[in-house]
Amino acid sequence: MNIRSFLLFPMRLFWIITVVSVNILELFLFANNSPAFAIDETSTSATQLIGQPDFTTNVSRLKGYWNPESILQIGTKVLIGEACRISVYNSAPTTTYQARDYVIGSPNRNTTCVYSGPEAKSMIDPRGLAFDGTRLFTADWQFNRILIYNTLPTTNDAAANVVLGQPNMTSSTANNGGLSASSLSEPRAIDVSGGKLLVADRSNNRVLIWNTIPTTDNQAADVVLGQPNMTSSTANNGGITAHSLYQPNGVAVVNGKLYISDSGNNRVLIFNTIPTTNQQDADLVLGQPNMTSNTANNGGISSHSIKAPINVSGTADKLLVTDSGNHRVLIFNTIPSVNQADADVAVGQPDMTSGTVNNGGLSASSLNNPWDADIIDGKLYIADLINARVLGFNSVPTTNGASANFVLGQDALTRNNNSYGGYNRLASTKVVIQGGKMAVIDTNNHRVLLWNSVPSPSDTVSPDVVLGQPDITSSTANNGGASASSLYYPWTGAICGDKLVVGDYLNSRVLIWNSWPTVNQEAADIVLGQPNMTSGSANNGGVSAHSLYFPSSATCVGTKLMITDLWNHRVLIWNEFPTTNQEDADLVLGQPNMTSNTVNNGGISAHSLNRPSGAESDGTRLSVADYANNRVLIWTSFPVANQEDADLVLGQPNMTSNTVNNGGISASSLYIPYGLYSDGTRFFIVDSANHRILGWSDTPTTNGQSADFVIGQASFTSIVRNITAETLLSPTTLSVYNGNVYVGDQGNNRILIYPTGPSDGDVTVDPVIANPTVTVDLSATGVKDMLVSEDSGFSGASWEPYASTKSLTVSDGEGSKTVYAKYRDYANYEGSVLSATTVLDTSAPTGSISINGGATATNNRATTLTLAATDTISSVTHMKLSESASFTGASWESYATSKSFTVSTGDGTKTVYAKFKDAAGNESTAYTDTITLDTMKPTINITNLGLISNVLYKSSLYYYFTSRTPYIQGQTEANSVVHFKYDKNDYTSTANSFGWYGLSILTLPLGYSQLTYYAIDTAGNKSSERTLELMIQTESADTTSEGPTGTVEITPTAPTGEEPIQIELFTVAVQDANANALINTPVIINGQRYVTDSKGNIYIEQKPTSDMTIKVEINEQLVDGTVEGDKIVVATLDTLGKNKRSWWVAIVAILTASVGLLLIKRRANTQAKPM
Repeated sequence: MNIRSFLLFPMRLFWIITVVSVNILELFLFANNSPAFAIDETSTSATQLIGQPDFTTNVSRLKGYWNPESILQIGTKVLIGEACRISVYNSAPTTTYQARDYVIGSPNRNTTCVYSGPEAKSMIDPRGLAFDGTRLFTADWQFNRILIYNTLPTTNDAAANVVLGQPNMTSSTANNGGLSASSLSEPRAIDVSGGKLLVADRSNNRVLIWNTIPTTDNQAADVVLGQPNMTSSTANNGGITAHSLYQPNGVAVVNGKLYISDSGNNRVLIFNTIPTTNQQDADLVLGQPNMTSNTANNGGISSHSIKAPINVSGTADKLLVTDSGNHRVLIFNTIPSVNQADADVAVGQPDMTSGTVNNGGLSASSLNNPWDADIIDGKLYIADLINARVLGFNSVPTTNGASANFVLGQDALTRNNNSYGGYNRLASTKVVIQGGKMAVIDTNNHRVLLWNSVPSPSDTVSPDVVLGQPDITSSTANNGGASASSLYYPWTGAICGDKLVVGDYLNSRVLIWNSWPTVNQEAADIVLGQPNMTSGSANNGGVSAHSLYFPSSATCVGTKLMITDLWNHRVLIWNEFPTTNQEDADLVLGQPNMTSNTVNNGGISAHSLNRPSGAESDGTRLSVADYANNRVLIWTSFPVANQEDADLVLGQPNMTSNTVNNGGISASSLYIPYGLYSDGTRFFIVDSANHRILGWSDTPTTNGQSADFVIGQASFTSIVRNITAETLLSPTTLSVYNGNVYVGDQGNNRILIYPTGPSDGDVTVDPVIANPTVTVDLSATGVKDMLVSEDSGFSGASWEPYASTKSLTVSDGEGSKTVYAKYRDYANYEGSVLSATTVLDTSAPTGSISINGGATATNNRATTLTLAATDTISSVTHMKLSESASFTGASWESYATSKSFTVSTGDGTKTVYAKFKDAAGNESTAYTDTITLDTMKPTINITNLGLISNVLYKSSLYYYFTSRTPYIQGQTEANSVVHFKYDKNDYTSTANSFGWYGLSILTLPLGYSQLTYYAIDTAGNKSSERTLELMIQTESADTTSEGPTGTVEITPTAPTGEEPIQIELFTVAVQDANANALINTPVIINGQRYVTDSKGNIYIEQKPTSDMTIKVEINEQLVDGTVEGDKIVVATLDTLGKNKRSWWVAIVAILTASVGLLLIKRRANTQAKPM
C-alpha cells in the first residue's frame, strides 16, 4: 500500500468502525474534548442543525462518493459500488454531481455503513457487481462473501437471498470452516456468463467457477483457477505460469473470453473460453511478454505495460483495462490476440509513458487509482477510487489524456473529497465553542472554519475565516505545501482564551495561533511536534518530550495544555502554555518516560493507554478517553508525576479489562470513547462507535458506574445508525454555548443543536379552586426532577423526582394564587421558572330562577327558564335543573341564562329547582319557581246581557236589544281573558278569581249585529268560540201592550232567517224632578247604558226597582236617578254644568267599569249560578 492510500485509510474506515476487527480500528477514530449536554433519558431530539438542509438529509451521502470501485449497467439503470453500499441511478447519469435514486446496503440515500455487522442487508465494500438478467450479484470483499439477490432491488435497503463463502448471512470469517470449495477470502470481483458464476477470490490467489448459479448458502464451487485444488491458496502456486495467480482483483467474461486481472503479477490473463478444469492454462497475457514474467511495467511504462491492474471490461470490439498502479485506463480498440498487445488509448495520462498520480494536477483528465471502467450507452464511466469520483465521457476517448465531460461525487472536475457535500458544507465535523467564538474542524476538507460569534442554524456554512485554505471553495491537503498555514486532515481544536490550538493530525503536529485569526489561511505562530513549520514526520527526531505521532485532541485548562498523542499511546502535559516551537512537555501519562511509546506499557493497568483520543479537566479532575481500551480513566486530582495511576475507570469493571462493550452494550459499557466533558458536576463521554453520548448528572465516583442518560439512541442497549433528529452516527465532539449544546455528528456531516435543560416545559392548575389543596399538572421533555412551590424563589422547596401531577396546599384567603415550577433534566441542567395562576374561591354563588318569564300558568310542558347567578370571586360555570328537590337524575350542565325545560306530565302545579356551581366547584343552595300546567280548554258563557238575566247557555245566542252599548256579564275560568270581537274591534275583560267578568261594547249600530266571543285562560288555553247576535232598536219599540210590561214583536229577523229570543220589555219614562221628559239622554242602569227616545222613554228588560243603581247623564255629568213607579226621576239639576256633553264618553266608561265591578263583586259574594 502506498503512503497516500495508507493516509486515507483511517478516514475511510471511520465509517465502518463497528463492522471490522479491532486491528483495523487502529487506523482511525480520534476526537476532541468539548462540553456536552443532557436533555432526556433516551431519544433526545435535536431542535436545530448546521450543515444540512434538514434532519434526514446528508448531502454528502446523497451526491458524494466514498471510494467508488465498481460500475455495472442493468437495462436503463446504472449501479456504482462504493463503501458499504451500491448506488443506483434509474437512468445513466449525464450531469455533474447528480443525486443517486436509491441505494442497496443502506436504509436510505443519506446514510452509509450503518449496520453493525454482516447481515442480509449490509455490505462493506461491493467491489464487484454482476447481473444475469434476473439476479444481482455483489462481491462483499471485507465480509468475505458473495451476496445474491434473486431479483434486482428497486428500493432502498433490500435484503440478499443467498450468500456464498459463509454458512449464513451473519458470518464473515475468511475461509470460514477452513479453505475449501465453498470458502472465500476477500473476493474482489465477480461475473456471470452462460449460467456460470465466476469469482476472483483475491487473498486465496484463485478464481472460483460455479457451473450453475448457486441457490443455497455456502454452495461449493465446481472449478478453481490458479490452484491445483480447492484446498490450496499459495500465491503463484508452482511458480509464475500460465495458470498461476497472485491476488487476482478482476474477472470478466467478454465475448465468450475470460479475462483475469492478475494484480500481484501485473498482468491480465486471457482464456479463449471459460475453463472447465482446475488450474487450466490461460491462452494469452497482457502486460507481460510471456507467462513467466510479472514485473510491474515490464520494459518501462508503455502502451503494453501494466502495473497492478484491477478490472477488465469491454464490448464486442473494445477492451478496457483499469491499470490502477499507473493511474490510467487502457483502451484496446480491437480485442487483443497476442501476448503483450499494445493498447491504443490511455485515459488519465497524456501519453503511454506516463504513470503519475493526477498527472498535471487534479483535473478532468487525471486519475488516482482507477478501479473500474465501463462503456454505457456509448459513454465511458471510470470509477476514480482515490479521487472519490466517477468520471463521465460523452463518448469513448480516441486520444490520450482525454478530458471527462461530467463527474459524479464532486461538484467540479477539480475536486476529490471523499463523501463531498459541497464546499459550503461540512465533512468529518468536530465543533468547539468557547467565549462566544466557534471553530469547526472540517477534517476531510483540510480546513478549520472560524466564526467570530456562534452562527445561527443554517443549511450551508459561511465562516468569517478559513484556516488551511485560501478560501472556502478550496480543500487541498497541505495547500501550497506544508507550512504554517497548511493543514492535512486536522482532527482536533481548542479555544484557549484568545489563542487557537489545532491538532494537524497527518502532519503529526499541533499549531498554535497566539491570537484569534482574522484572515484566511493565516499562518500559525507556534508548532508543537515538529522543529519547524515545513516538517510533518511522525516522531520527528525520535520519541521524545516534544515529538508527536497523530495528535488526536487538544485541551487547555488554566495555564496547562494537554495533547493526546494517539499513536505514542500517551498524554503530554505542558504546565505552562507553550511559547516556542517544539517545546518539551512537562509530564507524560501512559508511559514511564518521554522516550517510550509502547501500547499498554507494562500491561493493561491504571496507568496504561492504548491510543488515547480525548482529555478533559474541570480544573481539579483529569479524564482521558482511552479509546482502544474502550474505557475512560479519571484522576480525581490532577496528576503531578509521569505514568501516575488513575483513580477511577468507566466502561470497564476494573483497571485490567478492555473488552468492547464489556458485559454487553449497556449504560456502563463503551466502544471507542472519544470526546469528554465535565463542569465539575456533570460528566459526558462521546461513545463514538456506539453512536451515542453517555451522561452522568453527577460526577462518577465508582468504577464501571452506569450513566444516567444516553443521547443518540432510544435506549442504553440499542445501536441504531441513522440520520434523524434523534440519532447520531460516530459523534466526536460537544460544546455548550448560550443555553444550547452543539454536537459534532461526524458520520452525518452536521452539527446538531440541543437546548440545555428540559424543553417544552409547562405547568398548569385549574383556573379556579375551592380547596386550598390544588392539583398541579406538570409536563416537560427530558425531565428528571422538579421543584414546585408558591414561592417564586422556591424557598423551602426541594428537588423531587418528576411526576406529572403534584398536590400543593396554597396559602389561606380567597383570591389569586400563583404556583411556580422548575424542571431539571438528566444532566441536572435546570430549565426556566414556569408559573400558573389560580383563584381560590370558597364562596358559593347566588341565583334565581323564573319559569316562562314569571308566568303563573302554561298549557305547554315545554317551558323556558330564565336563570341568573353571580359569584363574588369567580364565575358561575354550571347549573343543575330538576323537578326533584333532591335533583334525582339531574346532572350538571354549562351555565346559561336561558334554558328550555319540559315539566312532567299531568296538569297541576309544577316546581322547578335550580342549583348553580362556580368555577371552583362551589354549589349554591336550591332556588325554585312554580307554574301551573293547565292543558284544559276553558268554557265561557253569558249570564247577563244588559238587564237580561238568565241568558240561555248556548253556543249561539240571538237577542233583541234596546241599547247600542250592551253591557255583557258572564262566567269563565278564573283570571281568564275574555274576548268579544265585532268587526275589527276586540273588547276584552279579565275574569276575577272566581271567573266572573263584565264588559261593555262601544258602540254597535242599530239593527243586526253579530259578535264572536271566547276566553283564554292564564295557561293560554282558548275556549271554543261562541256567537252573540243582537237586533238593536232603541226607539219606539213596539210592544204588545202599553204599560210597564209587554211582549216584543219580533221584527225583523236575522239574515239567516232566525228570530230573536222572546223577551219582555218595560217602557220606562225618564223625567226630571219637575216631570219634564228627558229626551236623548243617556241612562245607566246596573252598568247597562240606554238612551231615551224622543218621548223621553227607555225600553228595558226588567221592571225598574229601587235596588237598581241608576245614573243619568245631564249636561255631561252623571246624576243619580231614582225609581218612582215606572219612572226614573232625576233628583236635581242645580249643581250640574251645562253644555259639557263632550265628556260623556269618558264618564260612561268610568261608570260602566264601576258598576260592572260592583255587580261582579256582588255576584261573587253570593256565588251566583255556575257556568
